Amino acid sequence: MKKLTEQLQEAINDIERWEGIAYQNDDEVGNAVESIKDVVKKLSPYPYDEGDDYWTIEDSQVIWSCWDEQSEDMHDENPTKKYFNTDIDAVRYAISKGIKITRIDELN
Repeated sequence: MKKLTEQLQEAINDIERWEGIAYQNDDEVGNAVESIKDVVKKLSPYPYDEGDDYWTIEDSQVIWSCWDEQSEDMHDENPTKKYFNTDIDAVRYAISKGIKITRIDELN
């Protein structure tokens, strides 16, 4: 059985194909297809799409990652993990929680 994200991605791919055809024929139909695409994306159980950058705090370090299938697997294992859209957001969160961030060059 395919993962939900794979099913959603296939649906999005189909919708994008329909969208191109729909806009050629009628803007109203194209807008409807765009709305359906937005709903399908919102159904995803994951906070990011494949290829999106995100940051986490691991062992007192702010770590950059790019969302991929491995990220989905890790999220499935720990769905309450805190993710950040920028490194600055991660540092601000750490400061607010009293977490001392260690710079990588301090480890050497």
